[in-house]
Amino acid sequence: MPFLQSLFLRIWQAKDLWLRALACWGIGLAFVWLDRSSIHYDRRFQIRPSQPMAADFALVLLSRSEWAEIHRTGRDFYRPLAFRELGLGSDHFFWSQSTWAQLLDLILQDDPLSVGVTLFFGPQAMVTEEGPENFASLMDERVFWAAEIDSEGRARLPMLTGTMTSNTGIMELKVDEDRRVRQFSSGLVQIPHLALRLAQAKASPQSLAQVITGENYLINYLGPAGTIPQVRLRDLWNGQLEPGFFKDKIVVIGSSDLDGHAFSTPLGEMSRAEILAQIADNVIGNKWISPAHPYVILIYLLLLMLLSVWIMTSYPQSVAFVFLFWLGTGVTAVSLWTFDSFYYWLPIQGPLIQLVATYIIFLGHQLTVKENLSWKLEQEKKYLYEVEQVKSNFISLISHDLKNPLAKIQAICDRLMPKASDPEICQGLKALRNESVELHRYIQSILQISRVESGAFRLNKEAVDINEVLSLCVQQLEPLAQAKSIEVQLDLEPLFSIEADAVLIQEVVLNLMENAIKYTPEGGKIRICSLEVDNEVLVTIEDNGPGVSPEEQDKIFEKFYRGRQHALATKGTGLGLFLVKYFVELHRGRIIFSSEPGQGTRVGFSLPLQSQEPEESL
Repeated sequence: MPFLQSLFLRIWQAKDLWLRALACWGIGLAFVWLDRSSIHYDRRFQIRPSQPMAADFALVLLSRSEWAEIHRTGRDFYRPLAFRELGLGSDHFFWSQSTWAQLLDLILQDDPLSVGVTLFFGPQAMVTEEGPENFASLMDERVFWAAEIDSEGRARLPMLTGTMTSNTGIMELKVDEDRRVRQFSSGLVQIPHLALRLAQAKASPQSLAQVITGENYLINYLGPAGTIPQVRLRDLWNGQLEPGFFKDKIVVIGSSDLDGHAFSTPLGEMSRAEILAQIADNVIGNKWISPAHPYVILIYLLLLMLLSVWIMTSYPQSVAFVFLFWLGTGVTAVSLWTFDSFYYWLPIQGPLIQLVATYIIFLGHQLTVKENLSWKLEQEKKYLYEVEQVKSNFISLISHDLKNPLAKIQAICDRLMPKASDPEICQGLKALRNESVELHRYIQSILQISRVESGAFRLNKEAVDINEVLSLCVQQLEPLAQAKSIEVQLDLEPLFSIEADAVLIQEVVLNLMENAIKYTPEGGKIRICSLEVDNEVLVTIEDNGPGVSPEEQDKIFEKFYRGRQHALATKGTGLGLFLVKYFVELHRGRIIFSSEPGQGTRVGFSLPLQSQEPEESL
């Protein structure tokens, strides 16, 4: 129970995320349904090149002009007119028993696999037939004649029919509402479809068995009109074809200019004969287009959604856009590849729109989160500013209030020390005064840090003699040096006055000299130098103390930082060098520092000779 409660709580807390993810998934599923429309089905064939066929086909297309030329009836319109009046159909224009016998003899002598005639010749065609009867080639077992289905769904057999299943096949094509042929269906009659008749000479029994009567199959068009080699009747009749041209081929005979033999397809207009040839090739190679199962699409879009959501939540917007772009490119490439190579139809439009929707929806989500976060940060900044103001005011008040008692303590100690006869009492008063001086220094540092953080520092520049400042600082700290028997050497080069804040520069020098005295061992030496180099005044203080380790040299100017070796051995707040660096940079100067462990430290600063306004950021 606790685990389930924790799981439900986490799901509820992330509801903004997964609700948006489900919305993206739903958008993808909605557009997948549109992607299965006939428009997108047609476009798949229009963007891909012609594909290889599983068998060799040849088309023999009959035109009325060539047929009339063969029979020398170019100016005789009575016979076709008679057929139209009888309602026997325009296919009968091409009926001549002797001509068809000779035509099939020319084809069959090359030993083709099968011959399919897509022209329907009903029993009435025998009425107009003249000449000797010749049924040898007309009834060849390799020749299949077209049959029709009447308005009541019954088969209309051609005149040259042995048994119902021997040499005839249904030639009907399934036409969609927009008059295009996209699907193939073997009718619910006893006679097989003509495309199956043509394919049985080449197809395996398994391929034929997979075509279930009454089922609809999406035709895989392998190319536009002209993909299958075509033969003109004149060339065939006059013997202009190479010997063996029809060897091991499936021959389909049709018309190129009769009404009812031209159909619209996804690749443009084709003749009935060429469509039947492409259907037969689908049967032979089992090349039917197979749309992805709905469950496969469901899981496919789900995985794509999870991946895209992970990208959007793991990377910045610009990087996520690039990743999603290449992901969309990969989805498109995979879909086209599976369609061309395996005849498997994975949707493109739905996944791409899902990726776009994911980017837009989660981009808005991220912007909302960032806006909310910015508002919270703004509020926190406001609260922190108020807290900082309270802290600064408190420190300022307390520090100012402590200065007066400390001054009184120092004055009392100064008055009592000369009068104290007991050495122990005198030593105690002296220690008390020294501690009060140290405490006063701490308070001064805290006040200066408060001013620095509040940005209230302003330079009061005046003409300053650096050598004089150095001498005054040495005199002020001389008692500390004498207490440790430290020798202080002054090596001052004559300098012109520079414009600087005398109080701050004195504070800098006092901090540096005080640190040198603090960390120099008893009996050591300190050397203070000043010189002019180029357009700068340099001040350096060298000691022979323990030095600073390399790993700590980058940190000693940070606020409140104190070296590990001296944190307990010496007193201090860790603010002195931080203030030194700030005051020097406020003057547009720079800090000089070098140290070797065990060999001492050289620290100092440089100030420009020409006065410059401090940067606002300082």
